[in-house]
Parts: sequence; C-alpha cells; structure tokens
Amino acid sequence: KAPARLRDGLERTWEREPGHAVVGAGRSQLYSDEFRFRFNRRPDALDRALAAARRSVDLERTCQQGHQTLAQVHFFRRDTQAFRTAAEQAMALNPRNTDTLAEMGLMLVHIGDFERGAKITRRAMDINPHHAGWYHFSLIWESCSKGDYEKALEHATRVNMPGMFWQPLVVASLCGLLGRRTEAAAAVKELRKLDEDIEVNARHFIECWHYSSGLMDRILEGLSKA
Repeated sequence: KAPARLRDGLERTWEREPGHAVVGAGRSQLYSDEFRFRFNRRPDALDRALAAARRSVDLERTCQQGHQTLAQVHFFRRDTQAFRTAAEQAMALNPRNTDTLAEMGLMLVHIGDFERGAKITRRAMDINPHHAGWYHFSLIWESCSKGDYEKALEHATRVNMPGMFWQPLVVASLCGLLGRRTEAAAAVKELRKLDEDIEVNARHFIECWHYSSGLMDRILEGLSKA
C-alpha cells in the first residue's frame, strides 16, 4: 500500500510541477517497481517508466537520478546496449554517489559483466563504509559465477533488508545448493512469511534480473532443493 500512496503522491506533484526532473525520475522508479516487485501493478509499467525517465533527462541533462532510472528501465526492458550507455552517463555525473555506483554495478553483474560490476560496487563500498546491505548482492552473484557458494552465502548474511524477500530467497537457494537442509528450510519458512505466493512469483522475480547473467538455472535449482 505504501508504494501505491507514494506513486499517487508523485503523480499529483507531477501534475502541479511538470518541469521537475527529479519528480519525473521518481515516477520512473516506482513504475519500474510495479514490474520488478509486482507492486500495485497497472498496465504497461515499463513503457510508463521509460517515458518518465526520458522526460526527466530531457528536462535536466545533468539530473543523475534521471539517467540512473533511464539505465534501470533499459535494463529491465533487456536493452543492454542502451543500459550500458545510460549507466555510464549516470555514474559520470557524480562518481561519488555510492547508491548510483552500486546500482549500476549490480546491473552490470546481472548482464554477466561480473568483474567490472563487482569492482564498481566495491568502490562504492570503499567510499561509503556505512553502505546499505543490498550492495552485497553484486558480490553474491560474482561469487556464484565462480561456483563459490560458501563465499556467496557469507555475503548474503550481510544483506540487512528486513521485510524484503530477496535475502531469504538467496539464502534458501545457496543453502539448497550446498546441501544445508536445516538452514534452507528456515530460509524458506521466512520467505513464505514475506510472500505467501512465492512459488508463483519466484521465477518472475529471478528472471527479470537474471535474464542475462547465466545464473538463473542455478538459483532456481537451489531454491527447488530448498
């Protein structure tokens, strides 16, 4: 419900201030969330997200949030070339904005550029030692790409996102792959608390991110074993 209220509030603000680039970028972000998290879905989420991001960039060419959301939409639309271009522009506008660095690094990891994406994320971590826990996802997937599930699990335990399904989903999958049945069962129990329809939603959640990483089958295999 909270994302829906936020979306409605931003749309009302946009009606009053249609020239505000950051508001346009915020709209794009929430429209993307309709797709990737299935929050309060309405038709054509990614089309709306793309239009809002492009409008944000058109209004203010130096709006880093606009370029960041534009990169994000291109990523979810699976236009990896356009994503790379927008991501480079977003990072160049402020190389010390660690959330932008970490998000672009994470998405680079998800299209299989594990080394560069993880390197960018580590730079964000170095700049901001008190970074958000989700930064570790880049390093989780980098470790998975090398078959180092123990290292991936170590990073997964450092993801501090109470109420978000991704952390227990990853722990469940990794413990499934490692044969840690007790830990896998506990993670699945937590996952079902957070999303009672996880059996229905899991493939969508994983595929919308891992369509090009080469890791999707392994993640699903581990989750199935869990």
